[in-house]
Amino acid sequence: GGPAALSPGPAAMASGGQFGGARGAAPKPPERGVFPLDHSGECKEVMEEYMRCLKDHASAAHSCRRASKAYLECRMERNLMAKEDLARLGLG
Repeated sequence: GGPAALSPGPAAMASGGQFGGARGAAPKPPERGVFPLDHSGECKEVMEEYMRCLKDHASAAHSCRRASKAYLECRMERNLMAKEDLARLGLG
């Protein structure tokens, strides 16, 4: 194992361009069930409100339905999740 063993192989180099995407392409919502991360923090404040609510109510999600609904609506409006009828999610 000389110095050649320390350099990354072709497989390590191949993953670099996979996140670039097509420039100028119109954004489309992700597939149902796909929940991408909110990298630019578009829904961060709403998410933090929901997390505070859960903390204040000992993780009782039913007590935080309003905050949960607001968070999901924020994500849907910004194409961070597929549009879904909130009634089907129990938040109608």
